Amino acid sequence: MREVDVAGLTAPTDVVAEPFVRHQLDPSTVRRAWVAERAGVSGVERAALWVAEIVWHDRGRMRVGHGVGPADLLATMLAPAAEAAGGVDRVSVSDGAETSLPPGWAQVSTNRWHWMLTDVVPTAPVDPRLVDLGPLDGPVPGHEPDGESDGVAAEVRAVLDAGNPGSFARPGTTPGVARWLGLREDGELRAVGALVRQPDGSGHLRAVTVHPDHAGRGLGRALSVALTRAGLAMAPVVSLGVYLDNAPALRIYRDLGYTTRHTFASGLTAASAVPPVAQRAGTDRSSTSADSPSR
Repeated sequence: MREVDVAGLTAPTDVVAEPFVRHQLDPSTVRRAWVAERAGVSGVERAALWVAEIVWHDRGRMRVGHGVGPADLLATMLAPAAEAAGGVDRVSVSDGAETSLPPGWAQVSTNRWHWMLTDVVPTAPVDPRLVDLGPLDGPVPGHEPDGESDGVAAEVRAVLDAGNPGSFARPGTTPGVARWLGLREDGELRAVGALVRQPDGSGHLRAVTVHPDHAGRGLGRALSVALTRAGLAMAPVVSLGVYLDNAPALRIYRDLGYTTRHTFASGLTAASAVPPVAQRAGTDRSSTSADSPSR
């Protein structure tokens, strides 16, 4: 195990979690990082661990530990890294490594989720009910700033409150949102989802949510098709996170060509200062039934 700077963490020879590090890591947030290597059957195996300082949506700044790589190799890094870096509010590690978390980093509760990726453009056409709601951090595209964007944001929040109250994306508070998309019927939003632009320019689906009153009608699939198409128009790949127990969303994403590249165990620590309302760590349940970690 050796400590590296951000350049060492993301250099091609040290990228452990390709493509996870390349697409998900925000270098500007990393405070300390380590890598470890060993000889494997198919070549050199690598694990990476870093501590970042992030803004937890609209709930303030927090320290996060994140590790990826073979769980047994990653497990050997956790105690020395925790001793060097000090406490964190939240930890995400490759599934299996969470049992080796030292006391200061131990998770209060654990959520398991897949990080999924695709470069396949869906064959299904875009649903005509789809509406582009804009980034919702300012005026809606095509409209004068007359308060309409505030009304649309309120509509989106209403769908999220009903179907995905723990969503990790919210209008006006989530940085990097390229656009919100929605499905509107009879003048009302029935489903919403966000496409977030990652630091490398690729898209990541978040908060894919169908209002519970309209679940089971294919709205989540239609919205996921549109978000995936929009993401692949931005970059060659698009990603998402989804909880392992979110079977409806997993079926849809796999049908659309997403494959699981990594599985993580995430959770807040006992030392976390994050308010209880946020204590569903991981990604949001980006789901296509009533919830979504695609967080």
